[in-house]
Amino acid sequence: MTALTGHQEIDRQHERLDSIIAHLDLVCANRQAGAPDCLNCPEASFSACNNRLADLIADLLGFMVEHFSYEEKLMRFLPDSEVCRRHISAHQQAHGEISRLLSELTANLDRDNPRQSALHLQHIARAWMGGHARIFDSVLASSLEGAYAVELDYDQELIRLLSNT
Repeated sequence: MTALTGHQEIDRQHERLDSIIAHLDLVCANRQAGAPDCLNCPEASFSACNNRLADLIADLLGFMVEHFSYEEKLMRFLPDSEVCRRHISAHQQAHGEISRLLSELTANLDRDNPRQSALHLQHIARAWMGGHARIFDSVLASSLEGAYAVELDYDQELIRLLSNT
């Protein structure tokens, strides 16, 4: 589980990302049977694993794009200071780097072994999520405190506003 940031919507989105990442462990229906790899799987099982992996990758990459877009829209509300500009630049760079890395990884997955590919992708995504939330998203959440009028229903109204931009 990714560390909480204190921002309700970012934390909700992190939970969704964590869930998708956790499901990568379920790509192989035969994993409990102790099968070490995909070499001896029947074609139907092998095909089903590759299809589940493709679906999860699409879910992961698609939701990451939405999540990054949401965070980057939130960054517009940060104070205009050198510290915030540096944070925004580094945060956006981190989004770009993981997007490129995951795109490269998914393009080069071992389609002959979807189980190992899923576990490799899961390991990288989990490690990145934990560090990213701690280094960037917690800072973003705390920097946003006080950036809105008190009467603004922080998350729900902001989600509505940002969805329209």
